[in-house]
Amino acid sequence: MKLQQSFALNPQGGSEFDSSQFPAGPAVFAIHFDQPATPRLPPAAPLPPYLSRTADLRRRLGRLLRASSGSSRLLNLREHARWVEYTPVGSSFEALWLLYQLSRFYYPDSYRVRLRLRSPT
Repeated sequence: MKLQQSFALNPQGGSEFDSSQFPAGPAVFAIHFDQPATPRLPPAAPLPPYLSRTADLRRRLGRLLRASSGSSRLLNLREHARWVEYTPVGSSFEALWLLYQLSRFYYPDSYRVRLRLRSPT
């Protein structure tokens, strides 16, 4: 499943991530990763992306993809991320619906747990 916009990342490039090319509005985004180089996973198993929604895409991606500051406990995906896809949304319902569809596509076995969906009575 593809989102509207895509942007490739270069981890060996400049020392600081430039988030000014992203819109400063609400969006749903996916951060995709390279294949793992560990012996635990088979080489044909792709890693699923990091999926989320946000009210300010520029600020959120700037926080997730900035250069690491050493002993910070904040999530930092800069070394592992290879490209970002995003779709601007107009309402919170649209964002939830798109996140639901993406979660069902990338995480078919665990999307209910990830989205905290309870089964109907």
